[in-house]
Amino acid sequence: LQALHNLVHQKNKPAELMLVGDGRRKDELKKMVSDLRLDGFVHFLGFTDHVPALLFHSDIHVLPSKREALGIANLEAMLMKKPILGASKTGAESIIVHEKNGLIFENDNVDDLAAQLERLLSNPEWAQTLGLNAYNRIKNNFLEEQKIAQLEQFYDRINA
Repeated sequence: LQALHNLVHQKNKPAELMLVGDGRRKDELKKMVSDLRLDGFVHFLGFTDHVPALLFHSDIHVLPSKREALGIANLEAMLMKKPILGASKTGAESIIVHEKNGLIFENDNVDDLAAQLERLLSNPEWAQTLGLNAYNRIKNNFLEEQKIAQLEQFYDRINA
């Protein structure tokens, strides 16, 4: 939320945030939104079964978790051709290749997160390229059928 505040109120970048879920911190986050004057920029969507539709209408996917290692949400966003942002030292680096299919920001650094977001917002063509690269990375490296094909190719090579 602080990164969004920096973008909207300091950099005058048009940005909105959609938060999905009904976690225990929802009331705290709503107060923070009000305190940071982000009403109208942050949308609390609650629980949804419509993740693909939500991602379809998004430009960027951010998982700012300080501890979440991989994040299935990142993989879902990659399948929807969205550039992804993840925190360093969380395991996000296992799927995000910095500046190839997304961006890594310094863990627990609001200014770096805002700077990385600003890079994508300022260059939508590049963001779209990162999203396409994200899709290709997941398609070629993480889908089950691809894993089976890679395993078959490996067996063919060692049996030749």
